[in-house]
Parts: sequence; structure tokens; C-alpha cells
Amino acid sequence: MENNEEPTTAPTTTDPNLGKVRLYVIRHAESEYNAAMKSAIRLDRQTFAHEEDRIVKFCPDYIDCGISEKGYGQCEALREELSKINFKYVVTSPLKRALITTNELFSKHPSKPSVIVEPLMT
Repeated sequence: MENNEEPTTAPTTTDPNLGKVRLYVIRHAESEYNAAMKSAIRLDRQTFAHEEDRIVKFCPDYIDCGISEKGYGQCEALREELSKINFKYVVTSPLKRALITTNELFSKHPSKPSVIVEPLMT
């Protein structure tokens, strides 16, 4: 190309969304751990008032737990709203609370997105 020539440009399109990506971030629904902590904890400046509260905080059963009944309700409330959005992919953590939330929200989603379980998201 000589110095006085105009550079060529790519053809334009009438689709304003072409090449745009929307990222939606959804935290897992309320977990069994969250529910247990709400019912057991009595914090006074980040210290536990009772020994049973400390047991809940460090209980291994809650490390990789499911979601609470309230969590299932949260999924139900969000499911219809998400059904209006076309998703191609869903990326989730392999933790139970995230997998259950993902399943509740997207297993019957109209766009049938591909679900990717990403181990580094724990």
C-alpha cells in the first residue's frame, strides 16, 4: 500500500450485538452452612459466645454442603427471570452448593447452555 492510500476496513453489519459478550455472575443459593450459621452464631466482635457456635463454624460437614430450603426457594425465584436470557455457557465450581444451584437454574433452561465445571473456582 502506498502512503496516500486509505486502509481498507472490515465490512460492517447491522447487528449491534455482534461480537459483544454479556457476563452474568450468580452466587450460589443459600447453603446449609449459611443456614446453620444464621441459627447458631451469636457474634460479639467476631468471637463466638457459645461453644456450639464454634462447632458449626468448623464442622467438616459444611465444607462442601448442599443448599438449604431457602436456597431452593431462591433458585425457584430466579429461574423464571433467567429463562428470558439466552445463555450459551454456564461456568460453575465443583462444590455441591454451586452444582446444585446451577442444576436448579439451568437444567430446564430454554437455551440449554453448556455447563462447564471449573475446578479452579473452588
